[in-house]
Amino acid sequence: MTAPLEESPLASLGILELIDAMPELCSLYREDGLLMAINRANEQMIRVSREAIVGRFNLFDDDRVIGVERVAAYRRAFTGELQVLPVMQVELQRIEEFGTHRPPVLWLETTLVPLRRRADGRAAYVLGVSRDVTALMDARHEIKVQRETIAALDAAHREIAAQRATIQALSTPVIEVWEGVVMLPLLGHLDDARFEAMSASLLAAVTRTRARFVVIDLTGVAALGVASAGQLVRVIRAVQLLGARGLLVGIRPELAQTMVAAQLGTEGIPVYADLRQALRACIRGSAAG
Repeated sequence: MTAPLEESPLASLGILELIDAMPELCSLYREDGLLMAINRANEQMIRVSREAIVGRFNLFDDDRVIGVERVAAYRRAFTGELQVLPVMQVELQRIEEFGTHRPPVLWLETTLVPLRRRADGRAAYVLGVSRDVTALMDARHEIKVQRETIAALDAAHREIAAQRATIQALSTPVIEVWEGVVMLPLLGHLDDARFEAMSASLLAAVTRTRARFVVIDLTGVAALGVASAGQLVRVIRAVQLLGARGLLVGIRPELAQTMVAAQLGTEGIPVYADLRQALRACIRGSAAG
C-alpha cells in the first residue's frame, strides 16, 4: 500500500507548495486513482474547496468526470510513461456528493508527470499539469467564423456580380437575326450604365459578325431624355465607323420630338415604323450589295 502523501517524500520535497504556486491547473493522484492534492488555481477553476474533494474523489471510479480519454492517459502515466495530451475539451460533470458546481466548458492542454517511480518503472503518483487554452481556442474559433463569414460574403458578392452580369446581358441582348444583320431590342429605362454596356456589347457583336446592318428597336423603351437620346445617336455613329449601317425602329412620337428639339444630328439615320419594315430594308440592301 502506498504511504499517505503527508508521510511520503513528496511532502518533504515541498511538492505541495510548488504546485500551489503554479498558475497552471495541477492535480496530484495516487496510483489507486485517489485525488491527493489540487493547487489553488485548480480549486478556483472548479469552484469548490480542496477539502471537499481531496482524499475523496477517485478518477477511476467514474471516468465521466474528467473524460474517458484523460482517465486512459492517467493509467498510462501510472505505468511510468510521461503523457502529453493534445488540446481537448473538458467539462466537469456535477458531483452531488462533493457539492461541486458545473464550470463552463474548458479547453485544456495537459501533461501527466509520473512521480516516485518504483523498480518496475511504475509510478506511485502522477501529477497532472493543465494549461487553460480556452481563450486561445475561442479566438481561433472566432477567427474561423470570421473567415467563413468573409468567404460566404465573397461568394455572395461573386454571385451578385454574376447575376448583375446576366441581367445586364439579358437587358441588352444583341441578336444576329440574319447574315450580316444584328438587332438590339431595348427595354425599360436607359441610363448611363446601360448605354455603356449596350455600346460595348453592340460594337463587339458588329466586329464579330461583320454585320452590315444594325437594327436598334426602341419599341420597349418607355421614355428617353435628351442626354440618353444623344448617347443613342453616338452609338449609331460608332457603328457606322465600323462599316455598318444603323437603323432605328419603334420611335414613339414624344421621343421623336425630343430628338428633333435637341438637334441631335439624326440626319442620315434610317427610321422605320416596325421591325418588319426594317428587316425588309436590310434584306434589300444586302441583296443590292
